Order: sequence, then C-alpha cells, then structure tokens
Amino acid sequence: MYKKVHLPSDSGWQWSRITPFASMVQVDDLIFVSGQNSIDDSGNVLDPGNISAQTRNVFERMKNVLA
Repeated sequence: MYKKVHLPSDSGWQWSRITPFASMVQVDDLIFVSGQNSIDDSGNVLDPGNISAQTRNVFERMKNVLA
C-alpha cells in the first residue's frame, strides 16, 4: 500500500480559489505537480501573447510549490 499526501502551496498564490485541484501530491517518494499556469489571483492571463514570460511564471510557481 502506498501513502498519498496532498500538499498545499505556501507560495501566496490563491490557486485554490480558482482551480479545483491540488497544486502538489506526494505518493511515497514521488511528487506530482499540477495546475501551474500563468494567471493572477483574479484568473486573468499574465503576460498575454508572451510564451517566454508565461513559461517563466509557470516555472516560478513550480519552484514555490516544491520549496
């Protein structure tokens, strides 16, 4: 049997208000990250039309979730 843990993010982003899933789930020694996107707390797209900036936003959120 495996151990499954849902871990909230302490990044300050209020993702749970606008997305219906966990930002990170740990199953034994594996960590699954989901729901990282380039939107603000109101659901507006950050840096529209700029895929490079949006990608940086996503990786910054992933870094915060995994910290």
